[in-house]
Formats: sequence, C-alpha cells, structure tokens
Amino acid sequence: SGRTSTDWGVASNWYEYNGTSFVIASATPTVSNNTIVLPSSISGICISSTNSPTISAPSSTRNVFIGSSGVLNLSASTLSVHGSWRNNGSLIQSAAAVVSFRGGLAQTIDGNATHTFTQLTLDKTGGSVTLNKPVSVANLLTMTNGNIVTTSTNLLTIGSSVSSTASIAWTSGTVVGPLRRYFSGTPNAAQASGIFPVGLAIVNRYARINFTSGL
Repeated sequence: SGRTSTDWGVASNWYEYNGTSFVIASATPTVSNNTIVLPSSISGICISSTNSPTISAPSSTRNVFIGSSGVLNLSASTLSVHGSWRNNGSLIQSAAAVVSFRGGLAQTIDGNATHTFTQLTLDKTGGSVTLNKPVSVANLLTMTNGNIVTTSTNLLTIGSSVSSTASIAWTSGTVVGPLRRYFSGTPNAAQASGIFPVGLAIVNRYARINFTSGL
C-alpha cells in the first residue's frame, strides 16, 4: 500500500487479507503470499499515490500482479517469484535488477504491459515458465534449471538489436519453442556466447552459432 514509504521491506507498507478483511500486514511478502501492486485510482485512499513499492534487498513472493497504472520498482535487487507474473502496469529496473523464477510450480508470464526484463533467471525444481505474451531480455538470461515455453506469437527475444545485445548464461534447461537472439558484428568463434538452448520438453537440442569473421 505504501502507507509510510516506498520500501518493500517494511511490513506496515502492506495490507494482508485475514480471511474476512484487509488489515495492515504483520510481515513482508514471502513465497506463500501473492503480491498485488495497485494505484490509488483503483484502490482508494488505502493505497498511497506516490509510494510505489521499491525493492532494496533480495525479496521473495508467490504470484505478482501489477495493476493498470501500478508501478513496481526493482531498483538493483533480485525478486524471486515462486508463482506467476502478470504485469498490466510498469516495472522499473536498473541494469542489475533480476527477476528470478523459482520453485516447482508451473508458472506463466502474462499481462498487457511490454515485458522487458533487464536480467531474467530460471532456477526451478520442477515445472516450466510459459510465455503468454512476448518477453524480451535486455542484459542477461540465466538458465540454471527449468524450461521456458514459447510460441512464434509469444516469443522470447534476447537483446533488441545488433547494437544492443544480451547474453545467455546456460547450465541446464530448454527453451521449448522459438528463440530470437541478436548478435553484434564482431566474431565469436569457438565461444559459448552463440548458444541457442532450444529443444523439446525432455530433450535439449541446443545449437551454437559462431562467427569466424565480422559482418
């Protein structure tokens, strides 16, 4: 709610549902809690119009819902998401900000906003992350464990142009569906930087593209 400040890590900035009504929270969100970010125009005077939540330390939550005109500021921190992500509002990120999908549940990325993450991480114990909207990664995709399910409509794009590329740090997991990557015009012969970790849900058929000379 941002009752007192923008700090995600202050319990009094949040409301929680006690089964009957919403009350001031006794603790900050955890992997058991859904996080809903709404503007005051929707939620009334209980929600601050200026104190949108800002994450200043590594934090965790279950599902994330950012309402229309709502703003979530990741700053330079990591938000671990153990449920699904729906963004109809705005996400503010620095180059160091990370959204990390974790846990064993099936997860989705959805919502009406443009979905661009500066750093996106998959480190799951089970299940996949399914894109219901196109997703772009501006700096780094880290695949430690778990699959990303894409389609030609809901495409995963790494980088945005030949002058604005991004990296993939791959250990395990597969992009099940189309993947688009941008490369600069410089050689990357014999380097892992050209990896495309694509394949089927249970079979990784990754490819690596290396350029022996510049464009």
